[in-house]
Amino acid sequence: MMTDSMVTQKGMKALNKELGLVGAGRFISLLMSEPFDYTEWRRDKFEDLSLKELCDDIRKFKKQQSDKNNGN
Repeated sequence: MMTDSMVTQKGMKALNKELGLVGAGRFISLLMSEPFDYTEWRRDKFEDLSLKELCDDIRKFKKQQSDKNNGN
């Protein structure tokens, strides 16, 4: 199991990789400046998805990431 510190480090690394240093900073700033309820967001985001659709989406995403990492 990852510690909080490890999760934070991996999260920052992912943000920097995807958004760049400035974009990652903006993202964090936005999260801190706006009220945000993750539980409510998650409920609304996935409300219309069945479990099968969600699992299919996860599989597609994992395949895309694998293909991306393998240079495809």
